[in-house]
Amino acid sequence: MCIVEKGFEVSEVFDASIRGMLTFVIEGGEEAKVDEAYDECYDAHLATIESQWFHANIPTGAERDAMFAELIACLGENGVTGVTAAMAQQEIVDAIADQVLSDDSKFGASLFCMDEHAALFPEDMYPSR
Repeated sequence: MCIVEKGFEVSEVFDASIRGMLTFVIEGGEEAKVDEAYDECYDAHLATIESQWFHANIPTGAERDAMFAELIACLGENGVTGVTAAMAQQEIVDAIADQVLSDDSKFGASLFCMDEHAALFPEDMYPSR
C-alpha cells in the first residue's frame, strides 16, 4: 500500500461511523505527515476503490426507506421537522440551517445525522463515474 511504502503502519479495514463506508487507521507519525501521505496516495489508490465500493452498496427499496426513516427521526430528535424522503440532500441541509443553525449543538448533531446516512445521497458523495 502506498501509505506503508511511505513508512506508516496501517490498520485492517473496518466499518466507519458513516454507514456504508469503510476506513482504516494510519499510525506511526505526526498528524501533518500522516495527512500528507494520505493525500498523496488517495487519488492514485483509494479514490476509485472507495467510489466503486460505495456505489455497489447504495441502499434500495425497503432498506433505503428504512434508512430515510432513521434519518428523519435523527433530525427530528435535534429539532429539524418537515423533512421527507422526497427531499434532495440540499433541501434537507437548507431545512437544518433554517431551523437549528443558531443552536450549535443541534446544528452539529443534525449534520452528523446527515453524515451517518450519506449513502442516501450517492451523487453528492461520489458523482457518477
